[in-house]
Amino acid sequence: MTTLEITFESNELFPLYQKYDSQNEAQPAYIELDLETGSLTADYDSNVGGGTSEDKWNQRVLTWDLNAQTSVDDIKSILEENKPYFQTILDSSEIVHKDGNRIGVTQGYESINWDQFVSTELEGGVVESFGDWLAGEHFPKDGQTSNDFIKEVLELDGEDGWYIASTKSTFESVQDLMYDIWADLLYSDEDIPAVAAKALIEDGRCNDSTWTEELKEFANQ
Repeated sequence: MTTLEITFESNELFPLYQKYDSQNEAQPAYIELDLETGSLTADYDSNVGGGTSEDKWNQRVLTWDLNAQTSVDDIKSILEENKPYFQTILDSSEIVHKDGNRIGVTQGYESINWDQFVSTELEGGVVESFGDWLAGEHFPKDGQTSNDFIKEVLELDGEDGWYIASTKSTFESVQDLMYDIWADLLYSDEDIPAVAAKALIEDGRCNDSTWTEELKEFANQ
């Protein structure tokens, strides 16, 4: 009989949240049980556009959908609290040979109602759009430095359960996001305040753009 072992480890706030730049939604996330090794973990699908690995296709590895915004603490609780259910699946499973393939066979796997164990409705998570999350407050207030403004934004990280990124944000990471927004506004022919323009000039990320002269004008206003 295979013994269940929880192998999930992570120090990230939301380890299953992975949203690629080319995609509108985060990658699918799931709980994963390996019938051969007894490993129980959580992961996200790194493939864009779907696709199933051979061990999952042949049901030697079983998966249950999980909200990608589930926090690391909740993931650990879900795995630990539902160990008896997963052990039951392991106890009733076997690997059989059929048509040259190794197939996982379980009793009662399909009858388990995963929704009774895990709620897909979560309060909080990773903000989908940093710009939208700022709610129009994209620039420092009058008399405020760019660094003080960024520190102020960083202090809001985690407020009401919402986080800027799946990992713990730092001043540098928030600064990089903020500068990207200021640069995008510049490229969209929007007016930006002198304090933001000066910060972009010092940063240098707009140096090779066609907006260099306009950026200097904003800085000198």
